[in-house]
Amino acid sequence: MNRGRPPTGNRSAAGIVGPQIVDRPMTQHGLGGMKQPKTSHSGRQVQDKSFWLGQIRAKMNEVSDEIHKLEQEMVEQEEQAESFITYKRRATQSAQELQGLQAKLQDANTTLERHNQGLEAVDVEDEIEQLKLNTELEQESLNNLFNDRQRREVELREVEHEIEKHLGQTQQLLQDMTGEQSLFNKRF
Repeated sequence: MNRGRPPTGNRSAAGIVGPQIVDRPMTQHGLGGMKQPKTSHSGRQVQDKSFWLGQIRAKMNEVSDEIHKLEQEMVEQEEQAESFITYKRRATQSAQELQGLQAKLQDANTTLERHNQGLEAVDVEDEIEQLKLNTELEQESLNNLFNDRQRREVELREVEHEIEKHLGQTQQLLQDMTGEQSLFNKRF
């Protein structure tokens, strides 16, 4: 059976002794022996042009991936901003509609209250006419106050202009007097 090959495994041939466990090297690093020191650049011993081109390509890919991710985030934020503006506009419209409906409800409640008090439609119409008259009087009063204020603001601007004019004249007189005094001091 033996054809000139050494036995393998657990077979033992006469006169050949298999390896013993004590023959394995035992170091402080374990049964595997000492490990090879690794280089700082991912184990590559020679760092030639192609190595550095690969490193640059890897970094360029990382940068382009990050740019792509940031662009996607920007698009998402723009979409969120647009949807926020749409929601805000819709909320404003709904608030205005709600105010209109509340005013109608208040009118309806007032009418119902008047009806429950036993007031006739003529009494309600008289009250409406009285409120319109009061509103017109108050509007006229406000217009008079506004016109009075406008007139006073115009007068105030004219007075300020006069004050500035007099200040300019006073400063000119002071400069003229200073100039004459310096001429006087030079002569004496």
